[in-house]
Amino acid sequence: MPQASLTRADRDFLATINNLVCSNPFSASREKAEQLMAPHAEIPLPDPTDPSHVFNELKVPLKAFIKSLHDRGIKRIDDLQADDRKLLEVAYIHEIYLDYLEPMDVLIEQQLSEKTRAVKIPFADRLVKDLEHYGFSTEDAHTVFAVLYQIRRAFYFITAELVGDCPSMTQLRCDIWNNIFTHDIRIYRDYLWDKMEDFSTLVIGDTGTGKGSVARAIGSSAFMRFNPQTKSFSHALDDFYLLINLSEYPESLIESALFGHTKGSFTGAVRDHAGIFKRCIPHGSLFLDEIGDVSPPVQVKLLNVLQDRRFSPIGSDKEYRFEGRVISATSKNIKDFRKEGRIREDLFYRLSSDVITMPSLQQRIQENSDELRQLVFSLSSRILGSEGDDLTDWIVARLDKSLPDNYSWPGNVRELEQAIRRVLLKHEYRGTELVTNTDAMPTMQSMSASGLDHKELLSVYCNQLYQLHKTYEKVAEITQLDRRTVKKYIQMSH
Repeated sequence: MPQASLTRADRDFLATINNLVCSNPFSASREKAEQLMAPHAEIPLPDPTDPSHVFNELKVPLKAFIKSLHDRGIKRIDDLQADDRKLLEVAYIHEIYLDYLEPMDVLIEQQLSEKTRAVKIPFADRLVKDLEHYGFSTEDAHTVFAVLYQIRRAFYFITAELVGDCPSMTQLRCDIWNNIFTHDIRIYRDYLWDKMEDFSTLVIGDTGTGKGSVARAIGSSAFMRFNPQTKSFSHALDDFYLLINLSEYPESLIESALFGHTKGSFTGAVRDHAGIFKRCIPHGSLFLDEIGDVSPPVQVKLLNVLQDRRFSPIGSDKEYRFEGRVISATSKNIKDFRKEGRIREDLFYRLSSDVITMPSLQQRIQENSDELRQLVFSLSSRILGSEGDDLTDWIVARLDKSLPDNYSWPGNVRELEQAIRRVLLKHEYRGTELVTNTDAMPTMQSMSASGLDHKELLSVYCNQLYQLHKTYEKVAEITQLDRRTVKKYIQMSH
């Protein structure tokens, strides 16, 4: 029977550690936990968008506390009673997490470069032995190792895929972390690490807002089983995330693309084909983009797969089990879609264990004026490599000069990426044109029939002139308005 026990001060310290390291790192509750921890260590409040947001400052006081327990004869989790043991487990796990940050980061980079091959882990035996030394069983040590590496990957992919410091992007990162680990990682580790396929996700947002980036961050942060025989994780990183854009398929081929078909099952089926559901591995994620374009018959089959976790290819009686997770997305107004009956209510609820809403680029810029520069820096670096860093300020200046004030960015981040390319090619970007030729311009008769007020009429007129002359100065000269007023009326139409 365990003889040692924790003091009240020990429990208070460990409870604070538990709340700190198990809460969502992008949430307000994490900040409160950091403040509680401050008396024990000089921990600055870090930037939550920084991948190195790992509380290195916690290592010294944590190791000192663990040494003090060792000096009192508490060296393993089984030296304590059950309730105290739970508190100490998290402290031991986090100490080991901090010790192995650098090799785990190297492993992520290796897995990204290898893409389709699982990478052997040189530090695996050492990390597992460290956990066993603290009293974890070998089986539990393998699971803990897998979760620690999952946490590190989640930090990497959430911060790498999602740039920006505005409130809506901070909330988005918080939502993605909850989607992967729940709001408290203790719940995930104790109950859900092998059950997340039951939690489907619906991502809603306008075209170009980055729904694919969210899906990729979730899929790339999936749980990977550790294989002690091969000293590697069960699959390559690329195996965990599969994408299909349903709007690209004609109605007759969507079912085959999803569930596969057998040779001869329909005209043109010259060989067996494995659909995306069959190719998905256990714990993997399927991203079904533009789910709103799926017809009612296919919606029924999708619903059945999500309910029963089983499917059959076209032309086959053989059933297969689906053990992955579904992430779906739509750029359509989901409320209108549901009201019009274009998506089944039962399917909608099956797809939406969690709903993540993407902010528009216009909203992000309104929340933080520096958001545009941060995105230009990230996108230009992706386009040009490190050389893009030097051009960030110049590109932002050209966009400011070329575009109307408060430009709405209707194409969102995808439009911004092309705008950067246009600036590099042509030294300017004037936005998407609402009217491309004079024949398409509204007539007096059509404007009268539409019942526009004087401001809306002036907006239409200014836009017509702008499309013809391409400069605000010329429009201002013709209308005898100042340039700022012209820009305001042109912007009204965006």
